[in-house]
Amino acid sequence: MIDLQKIETFLCAAEKLNISEAAKQLHLSQPTVSHQIKVLEQELGATLFIRSSTGLQLTEAGQLLLPWARRLLHDSANLQAMMSSLQEIAGELRIACSTTAGKYILPQLAARFRLRYPGIQVRIPACAPEKVTLDLLDGDAHLGVLSREVGDANLEIQEFFHDTITLIIPASHRWAFRSSIEPSELLEESLIMRESISGTRRVVLGELAKHDISLEDLNIFMEL
Repeated sequence: MIDLQKIETFLCAAEKLNISEAAKQLHLSQPTVSHQIKVLEQELGATLFIRSSTGLQLTEAGQLLLPWARRLLHDSANLQAMMSSLQEIAGELRIACSTTAGKYILPQLAARFRLRYPGIQVRIPACAPEKVTLDLLDGDAHLGVLSREVGDANLEIQEFFHDTITLIIPASHRWAFRSSIEPSELLEESLIMRESISGTRRVVLGELAKHDISLEDLNIFMEL
C-alpha cells in the first residue's frame, strides 16, 4: 500500500526540485526526505528523479506520477474534511408519520441515517395523518411521511416509496388460488379493516369509491 506521507514528500520534492528546500517545507531532515523517496521508488519499481549536484530532475515515471499524486492528496484532504464534518453534525430530526410508515418503513431508514450521522437523534412519533400535516405547519416536525398526498401549498411533497396493498385471506378460502378479485366481491365477505385514522384505510376506501363502494356497503366486523 502506498503511504500518503511518501506521496506528499515526492510531490514537494517534484515541485521544489531540490531535496534541501523540500526538507525545509516539510520540516524533515534531508536524509529523511531522500529515504522516503528511495522507498517510494522501490515500492513503485521505478526511478522518479535524476539526481545531480545542481538538484533534481523528474524522470518519465516521475512526470507520470506527479498529476496522480496531486489528485490523491487533494482527494485525501477532501475525504478527511468530509468525515470531520459528519462528526460535527449534531441535533435532532423529528419525523411525523402515519402508523404504517412508523412501524414498517422508517425504522430501517432511520437506522441507516444514524450510522451516517451519529450525532443526530431521530424522533419518529406515529400519529393521525391530519396531525402529521399540522406538526409540519406548526414547526413541530422537520419531515412528514404519509400514505396519501396532501393538498397544501405551504408544504413541499415528494414521492419516495411505493407500497402494495394486498388482500389477505385464509389458505382455505375459496379465493385462495385466485390472483385477483372484483371489488364488488368484497361485499359478500366479512372484513378486517385498519383503524379509522389509518392512511392505508383511506387509500383502500378511496379506491373502492371508484367502483361505487362506500364504507357503509362493507361488512366490517373488526378494526385493527
